[in-house]
Amino acid sequence: MKVLVTGGAGFIGHHTVRALQAAGHRAVVFDNLRRGNFARLPAGTPCVEGDVRDADALVEAAAGCEAIVHLAAQADVMGSACDPRYAFETNVTGTWNAARAAQQTGARLVFASSREVYGNPKKLPVREDAPRKPHNTYGLTKCLGEDIVASEVLEVPGLAILRLSNVVGPGDSGRVVPRWIEQAASGMPLTIYGGKQVLDFVPVETVTAAILRCFERGAVDGPINIGSGRGTTLPELAMRLGTAGVEWLPERAVDVQQFVADTLRMRSVLGIAPPADPVAGIASAGASV
Repeated sequence: MKVLVTGGAGFIGHHTVRALQAAGHRAVVFDNLRRGNFARLPAGTPCVEGDVRDADALVEAAAGCEAIVHLAAQADVMGSACDPRYAFETNVTGTWNAARAAQQTGARLVFASSREVYGNPKKLPVREDAPRKPHNTYGLTKCLGEDIVASEVLEVPGLAILRLSNVVGPGDSGRVVPRWIEQAASGMPLTIYGGKQVLDFVPVETVTAAILRCFERGAVDGPINIGSGRGTTLPELAMRLGTAGVEWLPERAVDVQQFVADTLRMRSVLGIAPPADPVAGIASAGASV
């Protein structure tokens, strides 16, 4: 199967490309290189430098593809808060363009949504039928993206919506885990905003396995949480890194304070078991690939 991966040179993207190729698929990467890097992709991977805000370029890149994995996004909560215009243009208009490309080419579409659509849930673990109440700009853009791809206006073929928890693994940068790893390696105290957060961390390998399973199934009815089903506090995570100290800072208004995914649908629909220890090997999560 020939698969277009938007954002394929990014953190989750380059792992997805490797997993696709290992499974015998042909991956084509479409990335604006704002955060991605073609150099970390396997040699010979077809790459297109382009922006998902450019509808024509996206349709051209999708020509001949049987599936699209739409990962391209302003995927940083703080970045979305600081530059909401870019977040909306990329995450909303860009998702509209990806859905239109799937519709026009007849390609299946796997859309990477986020646990941020739930906001601050009142009850844990969070099922997929829980209310969507985004707490920040990024979560709002992902809600709108879900509505776009699931709209009867487009009727996207073979649609799957995956709501990703906090994904960790080698090759990440700019987010809390790789930043902490850099601080710990430099002997600096870890900066923790608030400290009361309980989050669901999931290895990137679980995410790529879920994406591949969607290809085997075809269309999936309703969104699916992709997480560990286990809550980890930030102090607990800091201890796993073996840090010597912590710098406590005031909590940030845009941060979600608690989330743990209900993984029943991930198990029953996709046949994927959550990791027993989602932060095992966490110290290598900032390593390059």
